[in-house]
Amino acid sequence: MIEAIIREAKEGVDQQIKIFLEKKKEKGSVEGMPDYFFELIGCVENFMLRGGKRLRPILFCMGYDLWGDAKVRSEVTRISMLAEFLHAYLLIHDDVIDRDDLRHGGPSIHFGYRKKYLDKFEEESARHLGFSMAINIGDIVSSWVYEIAMDSDFEENKKISLVKKISEIMETTLFGQVMDQELGMGDDVSFENISRVQEYKTAKYTIEGPLQMGAILAGANREKLNFISSFAIPLGMAYQVQDDILGVFGDEDKIGKPVGSDIREGKKTLLVLFALENTGEKDKKFLLDKLGDKEVTKDDVDRIRHIMVSSGALDYSRKRALWLGDEFALKLGNGYLADESASVIREFGYHILGRSK
Repeated sequence: MIEAIIREAKEGVDQQIKIFLEKKKEKGSVEGMPDYFFELIGCVENFMLRGGKRLRPILFCMGYDLWGDAKVRSEVTRISMLAEFLHAYLLIHDDVIDRDDLRHGGPSIHFGYRKKYLDKFEEESARHLGFSMAINIGDIVSSWVYEIAMDSDFEENKKISLVKKISEIMETTLFGQVMDQELGMGDDVSFENISRVQEYKTAKYTIEGPLQMGAILAGANREKLNFISSFAIPLGMAYQVQDDILGVFGDEDKIGKPVGSDIREGKKTLLVLFALENTGEKDKKFLLDKLGDKEVTKDDVDRIRHIMVSSGALDYSRKRALWLGDEFALKLGNGYLADESASVIREFGYHILGRSK
């Protein structure tokens, strides 16, 4: 059932993205825009359509389905693409911050433009121009999120509430990004700080935000939105813990970005925290030396993997993800939902966590 929902949603969202961007091209043609305008639109289209699970648009629709009127469901489906544009905006900027050259198995936006500018400029200038273009393109994509919301067929009060929620999600997620960077540069590594980053940077925009945006269009009140938060936050945090595990132990072909990138970025995760607290001084020094080292090798990553396994960090992180997944299911069962609605969300949550029950 969930596989069919995901397949149908991805096809539908991808089609809406194509239609939206095609309209941008048509408008550009009418206005006589230069070639690089169309190059930009094509770059965004390629970036968005070559990969991604469409989790956020699916959750957007699920949030609406909790309390919404089925008569306007088609419009909900159409504008759910705004959650994917919001995701793309954050990914484009995240790749700049992390200096990642790969995304969804292809070049990140900044890396693609860097390659283009290497024909005219030296390496340092080309890199800077690539980063600059990615920042500009990310900002353009973020403006489309609001455009899609305000051009929808819903009542004005619901559209205004939706836009406020979008702004709230952006602010919270960017605060989470700031926390993540500060944590990576500092020594104040704690379970509480890492958990806050998981909540702000991932859970609120990946799970809670899309569900609440859809629910807002369904007319959900504050009490219902708080109920969504109660189960969405632990699900999102579990999802992030698992993503952190994949960032070190995953397969590059499957995750679509370089394995070990989290180490190169100096990312402080539960894996890192537990390993530092439960390994010998020699391995601890090695791990600290390699965190944030842009020249980390495959052999370095292999040794870090060994440290995380032998220290119990991998086992601890897996158990933490399982506990958060159980908390998600418990909170989901303590609310307003009909059995069928709760069952769909539970099944989808377990699906993205890779759990059968």
